[in-house]
Amino acid sequence: FAAACAESPPYLVNSPFGCDFRARSPSAPFPWFPAILRIADDATRNRILETGDAIQYTTGMNPFSLLVKPTSADCNLRCRYCFYLEKAEIYPDSRRHRMSDAVLERMIASYLETKQPCHAFGWQGGEPTLMGLDFFKRVTDLQSSIGRPGTIVANGFQTNGVLLDDDWAKHFAQYNFLVGVSVDGPAKIHDRFRVDAGGRGTHSRVLAGIGALRRNGAEFNVL
Repeated sequence: FAAACAESPPYLVNSPFGCDFRARSPSAPFPWFPAILRIADDATRNRILETGDAIQYTTGMNPFSLLVKPTSADCNLRCRYCFYLEKAEIYPDSRRHRMSDAVLERMIASYLETKQPCHAFGWQGGEPTLMGLDFFKRVTDLQSSIGRPGTIVANGFQTNGVLLDDDWAKHFAQYNFLVGVSVDGPAKIHDRFRVDAGGRGTHSRVLAGIGALRRNGAEFNVL
């Protein structure tokens, strides 16, 4: 990864969705900073915050994060309270919706061209794991190759956890993704609402995915 930009490779770090860098300074408190934004030293941390202030002052544009739904509303679950699955009906001529490689590259390149203190990508769905792991390997390859020296990139990933395994977890850990896993508490509650297309509960499969994240040192939280 470091070879992608030998002079000063892009950092791929964790960041909460919708980081608000406006009106911040290095002396301002960031209660989430030590746990979520993992930077090696104080100088780099301060540079992020200082840059955030400078961007708004010099360009008049507030820094922004990018929320990406590469599978649109497609999902492998049929949660009984889901409000989003019906959005797939917006595209009646196609039952399967996937972002193309061409769109992915254009989107990443366009966003990385903007001036941001931290280029934060939030991957959601539907269910983003339906894109397959190779898609997200292309994501990090493109971020690494397109990002200018010193670019700071963050990836957040919200998933139902059913398809997570060691391969997914290793990639998340390698590139410091912050993974959010949707869980509705204990099995008797979770399995009542969070079911697959066959109406089967998913709690045990979600816990298996969380186990993979733990084994491989991927950072995650539960929603």
